[in-house]
Amino acid sequence: MAALLGSVVLAGLLKLVPVMPEGLRPAAYEALGMVPGGTLVPHQKDPKGRTGVAVTYDDPTLPDEGTGFGSYLTFDPKTYAFLGFRDERTTGDGARNKEFVQLSCLDSWAIVDRAKQRP
Repeated sequence: MAALLGSVVLAGLLKLVPVMPEGLRPAAYEALGMVPGGTLVPHQKDPKGRTGVAVTYDDPTLPDEGTGFGSYLTFDPKTYAFLGFRDERTTGDGARNKEFVQLSCLDSWAIVDRAKQRP
């Protein structure tokens, strides 16, 4: 369970913080690659249609027949820049199960001098 939590924290860091101190992003990628249960999924598209390589993790809390964590981090295959996130979930029980997919992508980012300033 700790490995899964670690992967979620690292994934969130890579997803939500485009600007990091020098060396932190490569270290986070390296740590993410060491988390057990990781799987590379080639030829995945982000919400904008860009093709990349995705990383997903097995969820150790699922029964043996359960597969995958349902979350995919998609990266550019050449630059390793974060492209997007895909999260597949099921809610409800029995006949009332509903499946949904949440998509997000990093469109652009900028550095500004103060909070709430627009680039």
